[in-house]
Amino acid sequence: MNLKIVTPVIAPLLGSFFITIIASIVSVFCNLDIVFESLLASIALVSIVVLKTECKAYIKQLIAQFISFSTLIKVLFITVFLLAIAQSASAPYLIDNESYYIQSIKWLDYYGLVPGLSNLHFFLSQMSPWHILQSATNLNFLYTHFNDLSGFYLVLGNGYAFFHLNRYFITRQFTDLLIGLFPIGNIFLFQFIGAPSPDIGIYVCFLILSSEFIKGFYTKENLCVVSLFIISFFAIYIKLTAILYVIFPVILIIKYRQDPLILKSDVYKIITIAAITFVLFITKNSIVTGFPLYPITSLDMLNVDWKFPIEILTFFTEQTRLNDFLMTAEVYNSASYIERFIHWLTLPKLDGLFNLGMCLLLFIFPVVIYKSKHRKLLLTLYGLSLIQMFWLLSTSPQYRFFFMFFLLLLSVLIALIVSNEKLLKFGVVLSVIASAIPLFLSFNLNHFTDNKFHLNLSKFSNDYLILPHKSTRYPDLEFTKFKAGNTHFYTPKALEFFWGTGDGPLPTINKVQFDYFRTYFNVIPQQRSSNLKDGFYSKLLPND
Repeated sequence: MNLKIVTPVIAPLLGSFFITIIASIVSVFCNLDIVFESLLASIALVSIVVLKTECKAYIKQLIAQFISFSTLIKVLFITVFLLAIAQSASAPYLIDNESYYIQSIKWLDYYGLVPGLSNLHFFLSQMSPWHILQSATNLNFLYTHFNDLSGFYLVLGNGYAFFHLNRYFITRQFTDLLIGLFPIGNIFLFQFIGAPSPDIGIYVCFLILSSEFIKGFYTKENLCVVSLFIISFFAIYIKLTAILYVIFPVILIIKYRQDPLILKSDVYKIITIAAITFVLFITKNSIVTGFPLYPITSLDMLNVDWKFPIEILTFFTEQTRLNDFLMTAEVYNSASYIERFIHWLTLPKLDGLFNLGMCLLLFIFPVVIYKSKHRKLLLTLYGLSLIQMFWLLSTSPQYRFFFMFFLLLLSVLIALIVSNEKLLKFGVVLSVIASAIPLFLSFNLNHFTDNKFHLNLSKFSNDYLILPHKSTRYPDLEFTKFKAGNTHFYTPKALEFFWGTGDGPLPTINKVQFDYFRTYFNVIPQQRSSNLKDGFYSKLLPND
C-alpha cells in the first residue's frame, strides 16, 4: 500500500491487521489449519525475498534503535522481554480464557466461523478477531498450546515506550516522557498476557494511536495518518469499545486541513479498508450470532434459523449491566442515575479503586490543563477521556475498558510533576520489579477482588523452561459425554464455573449452563446437520 513506516512497531501492527483480514475471509469458508498457516508462511517467505531491501532496512532500523538505548533502558527492555516470556509460559490467569477464549480459537482451528455458535455457548457470541488472529498464527499443528499473542504485543508496546523514554533523557521533550511512562502499567497488564485477551490488543493499539497523535499534534514530520486509521480500524474490529479511537487521526486531519496530511489516493485507501473491515465485522457477527451488528441487537435484519434467541440475549445483557454495578434488578431500577453513579464509584476493591481513581483524575484535570503550557493538547486528551467515560457509563463501565485513558491521564500528571531523572528512572525500574514479584512469589488478591477465580496469580515454574503450561489453567480437567436431541456434548466433570468449558473437545458446554437454559428458557442447542461446520440452533422444547 506504499505506507510510510515511521516507527518499527507500526509494521507488525499493520501486518497483524492484514493477516486478520485475510484469516477472517478464509474462516468464513474453512478452518485456519496447517494449509492456511503454511500458505501464510509461504507468503511471508516470498515477501522477504521480493522485498529483501526493505526487510534489511527494517532490521537495521530495529538494531539501531536498540543500540541507541542507554544501558539502563537495554536492561529494562530485556527484563520485560524475559518476564513476558515467563508470564506467557505460565498458567493463564483470566477466567474468560476458560469460558470462551480457548473454545473460540479451537473452533476456528478446526472449523472456521460456525453458524449459530452462540447457541452452544452465550459467550462465543463475543468471538473477537483477536482470536481469529491467534488461530491464524498459533501453529496448532506443531503444538496445541501456543496461546501467547498478547505477550508478543505487550513486548511491542514496551519497546515503543522504552524508545521514547530513552529519547526523553536526551531531548527532555514532554511528549517523549508522556509516551515513555507506559511501562508503569505493566503490573496490571502482565496479568492479561497468559491468555489471548483482546484487551491487550486494544491497549497497544491505543498506545500507538495516542502517542503518534501526541507527536503529530506538534509536528507533521514522520506522520502517516493512513497507518493511524488502519490501526484504529484494527482496534475497533477487535472490540467495539474502541470505536472512539478513530477520532485520533480525524482530529489530526482537521488540525492540518490548511496543509493536508493525505492525498486523494489516501482517502480511497482509508474508505476501502474501512468498508472491508465493516463488511467482515457484520459477516462474522451474522454467522456466529445471527445479529449483523452484535452487540447491537436493535437492528434485527436477518431471518436465519441459527439466530440466538433475542429473549435470552436481552436477559443476559441486562444481567451483565447489573453485574457492572453489582446491583440487583430491583435496586438498579429504583435507583436514580446519581445513586447508580455513586454506587459504581464506591464499588469494593479493585473496581472501586479504578472507578474512583479515574473520576478523581477527570475532576482535577481542568486545573492541570490551566497550569500547563500544553493546554490545547491536554484539553483534547481530556475531552476524549470524558467522551469515552460518558459512553461507557451508558453501556458497560468496566475499568478494563477505560484503563488506557486512566493510564494516559496519570502519565500526563506524572510527566508534569516529576522532572528529576533519577526519580523517573527509579519509578520505571520499580514498576518492572513489581511486575516480576507476582510471577515468582505467591500473591493472593483477596484485597483486590471478590472473584474466587481471580484470587491467585499464575506463578512461573522451572518446568516451563522446557514446555510452557498448557493453554488452560485446568490441564487435568476430565470431560464426560452426554447426548441431548441430535447432538453429543462434552462437559467438564469438576469445574465450579457456570460458563466454564476449559480445553474440552468440540462441542463442549458446561452441563450446569445447559440445564439452566433448558429449565429457565426451555431451549437446548442442537446441530443444524450431522456436520459441526453447519453450526447450531436453539431448539424450543415443548412445555411440560
